[in-house]
Amino acid sequence: MTKRLKRVPLQLFTAPRVEHVPEHIAQAIGGAVSRYAILEHIQVHILSSLLGTKRGHGRLVLRINRPDAWVQTIKNLVRNVGIDVKPKWSGLKTVLDAAHRARNDLAHSLFIRRKGLLVTAASWDFGNEYHPEHRALYPEPKKCTRKYLRKQRLAVELAVRRIHALETRINLALGALNEKRRTKPHLDRRLQKS
Repeated sequence: MTKRLKRVPLQLFTAPRVEHVPEHIAQAIGGAVSRYAILEHIQVHILSSLLGTKRGHGRLVLRINRPDAWVQTIKNLVRNVGIDVKPKWSGLKTVLDAAHRARNDLAHSLFIRRKGLLVTAASWDFGNEYHPEHRALYPEPKKCTRKYLRKQRLAVELAVRRIHALETRINLALGALNEKRRTKPHLDRRLQKS
């Protein structure tokens, strides 16, 4: 059974655009987007640590910025390196996905006035659950209230905390593994002959 999406009335997109959003909305959007940049920075650091490369190479890997692909990549790298960090992978994917959606909604929205309220036309980035032939012509609009902005910021903040905790566990595990290899010559790959 196909899922039918609500169509947004055309009057919504013929409403006047807001060229300059109010200061408190601009600050909330800027805060969430800048915190998301920190999240991406930590993700790059985790990738480069597990790959044993420079951060620039980790940044290239992060170019495909889908949370599910990133979590799967980290999961495989952790398994291949042989460390145990014990994260809840499904919970991490959910948190990163919520932060990614929040950032997209805030950074790629069109703000318009409709009946005196500031409305965002949301992100044009559809999730994986929709097939191209089932997409609505227009995304579902959301009222841009303080509650909405706070919810988006909290989604990003939760992701930053979770990814920072994962970074700490990975760094500790890699440090212990390097120390073990340093003190036991038969584990040191540099001393083994090809």
